[in-house]
Amino acid sequence: FTNTGRDIWGNLLNRMNYDHRFKYINGSGELVTDLDELGELNKDATVWSPFSAGESVLVTHSDAIEDASYLRLSNITLGYTLPDRWAMKTGMEMLRVYFTVFNVWTWTNYRGFDPEVNTRPDNIATPNLDHSSFPRSRSFTLGINLTL
Repeated sequence: FTNTGRDIWGNLLNRMNYDHRFKYINGSGELVTDLDELGELNKDATVWSPFSAGESVLVTHSDAIEDASYLRLSNITLGYTLPDRWAMKTGMEMLRVYFTVFNVWTWTNYRGFDPEVNTRPDNIATPNLDHSSFPRSRSFTLGINLTL
């Protein structure tokens, strides 16, 4: 599920762009209350969005349901341990060098940041809703294990 935000001007989901939404505000930024003018303003509107005043309200709508199937490559580590005879020649018992990448790649058609969506702790009644969390970061680690 994708959570569709709504503020005082209606639904903000990109695919329901302003050109297709029902409007209450004309091109001059004025609130339109005349029914004939509203009819003309909205003759091509295909998406209705109720006018709301006050604070933002989150609305879940079936139009926002999409397949969030994914395949994720989370971690890759490449390392090399020096053979014992080489390590001992340099006065070490063991030497290992490694490189790790976290959050390597995610294959998905999901349009949000992360198909493994979060659940806000203040609303556990709606699991699997994408609350627009930040995307996972990719990080790199270079390390050395050394035993003397």
